[in-house]
Amino acid sequence: LKISPAYMLEDAGIRWHGAVASHFPPAFRAFLEANGVHADNYSVEDVPRYIRVNPRSALTQEEVERQLPRSEPVGWLPGYYRLPADVKIAACDAYRRGDLYGIDLASGAAVAALGVLPGEAVLDMCCAPGAKLCALADALQLSGSVTGVDVSEERLFLARKLWRQ
Repeated sequence: LKISPAYMLEDAGIRWHGAVASHFPPAFRAFLEANGVHADNYSVEDVPRYIRVNPRSALTQEEVERQLPRSEPVGWLPGYYRLPADVKIAACDAYRRGDLYGIDLASGAAVAALGVLPGEAVLDMCCAPGAKLCALADALQLSGSVTGVDVSEERLFLARKLWRQ
């Protein structure tokens, strides 16, 4: 990972920029300063977004790339694609059909690292909005159980909606 003087994380495709500390509450600025964290770390342009293809879907890589031409497969995480921040998946037919959904890459990595096997029982203690929960259930291959828990009733509503898709 290269860090340039302008705080650019070029290898990650993320551009950092300066002068953001003035927008933070004084207590947060003091916390950052006390811990030696540069405030520019909290200002990012073009944070990539990620999607996951629903494994019960017949959606092909070619179809994903046709509907979302700026998508790029995530090589180490099959079925996941990287999108530029300005791409809106809600307008995509595959999204509206439930063939793909947005997911944080860290959630996908956590599911992969966990190595869930069919027949196991899994507890997701921060399950909303549900994408990780669905990926865990898919890893179980209809054999086992997954339980999702979250403190936010509103976000649990979203998890239940995604689960039904």
